[in-house]
Amino acid sequence: MEAQIRGLSLEQIELLGEALLEFGSLAELKAWLTEHSRISNRLLPLQRLEKTFGILYRAKSV
Repeated sequence: MEAQIRGLSLEQIELLGEALLEFGSLAELKAWLTEHSRISNRLLPLQRLEKTFGILYRAKSV
């Protein structure tokens, strides 16, 4: 579960903060993390790198 939380984007962490007020059980938290981890795993490999290490490089359009 910790790895799932660490893998969330800042936006997802903010959503989780709001959702935590509504959860009535640990099972609801696990279900939320599973769903939002799936969304995060759909990112392209470059997006995953940028999410992990910040923006690495952006070429300027000419």
